[in-house]
Amino acid sequence: PEELPLDRVAERCFVTKYHLCHLFKAETGFTVGEYIQRLRVSRAAALLREGESVQLAGERVGFASCGNFIRVFTRLMGTSPGRYGKLQKQSQIL
Repeated sequence: PEELPLDRVAERCFVTKYHLCHLFKAETGFTVGEYIQRLRVSRAAALLREGESVQLAGERVGFASCGNFIRVFTRLMGTSPGRYGKLQKQSQIL
């Protein structure tokens, strides 16, 4: 995934980084970081449904470490990415 520094986004919106973060949280209910994590986990879940391995799914959506990916995925989805992938495979068989 392409990196897009928050400073550059704020600059292009003609606001400070602090103000951008404040506006983002007010509109979405999430911090920018929380939103990015949710977006990455959502994309990883789609990859897992397609049969991608846990490690590769985490890498492809931008997680630097597999351990961090597993922790964040489990916290947001309520199950580990490995279990999620297995459950998806089982539901496709039925």
